[in-house]
Amino acid sequence: MLEFFLANIVVISGIGFAVFITVLLSWVIYNGLKGVSLKEMFLSPSTGEVSHTKLWTNIAYLVATIAFIKFNFTENPKDLLDMWLVYLTIIAGNGTLSKFISMKYGERQVNDSPPQDGETKEN
Repeated sequence: MLEFFLANIVVISGIGFAVFITVLLSWVIYNGLKGVSLKEMFLSPSTGEVSHTKLWTNIAYLVATIAFIKFNFTENPKDLLDMWLVYLTIIAGNGTLSKFISMKYGERQVNDSPPQDGETKEN
C-alpha cells in the first residue's frame, strides 16, 4: 500500500488539491451569493437593461467552468496543475484586466455647471 501511495503521490496530491479547491470555491460562491439577485449578473446597473457584455461573459465563464470540472474528473490528472493555473489565470486575468481598463479609460465626470465667479470653464 505504501509503495502504491509513493508511486502515485503526484496523482493523489493533484486529485486532493482539486477536490479541496472545488469545495473551497463552492463555499466562497455560496457565501457570496447569499441575498444577491442573480439578475444583477446580467443587467446593467445604469440602465436596468440586459448588458450584452455581462451576459456573454457569464455564459463564457459557465461553459469554461463546466469544461474545467469535466476535465478534473475524467481526464488524465497528470496535467491537472497546469489546467488549474490556466483556468484561474483566464478567470482572474479577465476580471483584473477589465477592472484596470475601466479604471484607466472609464467615463470621466463632466462638469456641466456654469463657472463660478473668477473661474474659467475648461473642456
